[in-house]
Amino acid sequence: SMYFKELWAVSEPIFNQIVFGIMGAGMSPYQELDEIRQNGKTEQAKQDADQLLGGYENDDLMQANISMYELANALPREVWSQYEGRLDELAGRIAANLSGQAADLPADFLTAWRSFMDRFGWDGSDQVFVSSTRYRDDPEILLSRLQHSIGASVKDPAATQKERVAKRVATMARQEAAASSGCFAWWSQSKIQKRNNILKNFMNTRNKPKLVLSRMVADLRLEVLRAQDELLKSKRLDEDGDIFHLELDEVDQAM
Repeated sequence: SMYFKELWAVSEPIFNQIVFGIMGAGMSPYQELDEIRQNGKTEQAKQDADQLLGGYENDDLMQANISMYELANALPREVWSQYEGRLDELAGRIAANLSGQAADLPADFLTAWRSFMDRFGWDGSDQVFVSSTRYRDDPEILLSRLQHSIGASVKDPAATQKERVAKRVATMARQEAAASSGCFAWWSQSKIQKRNNILKNFMNTRNKPKLVLSRMVADLRLEVLRAQDELLKSKRLDEDGDIFHLELDEVDQAM
């Protein structure tokens, strides 16, 4: 069987279409604004560029950050305090509640946990490597990140996003209004509006390529882990993780 090699062969061109489709459309305005943000002639120009490069609705990465904050704060603070330095035990307690073996955690937290895992369980560290562990593989990894989203000093990313959206919208409107006067008003305003429309359609998808690739690799990982289970049972592998030292062709040959 050439299953794993074929799976990647099918996935790669789909990913490339997403990357070039998204990046090709929006990179020019983004690069221009990034240059102004770093090397603009005035502080106002730098500030405007910075505001135009953030504050876009429906950004998948921002949605993940907001969901992570909400999940972290759905678990009572006193529970977090009980398990400081013992996240493996907290993961076990959550698992017991999810399975019905225990019932000592808030129902809204458990609902939020299930929802987060359904949406983002494929995520983790070093997402583009098939060998990297995901949240659904080891919830302790997720808990280690969630603990950074609790505390009075941590601002709700949804509130931060709302502020950034308001600033970006105001900056776009101000620049369009400023371009509406002068000898070449129509051309200037049209240019600004065109740039703004590109940004509105590009900026909330700029993280999409990496996220799509990460999810594709995570799904490939599921199949590789299933193969690993079979190879361990048949004594063709010695330990968990050994399969990640093989090439995809070698996995296919071993199946």
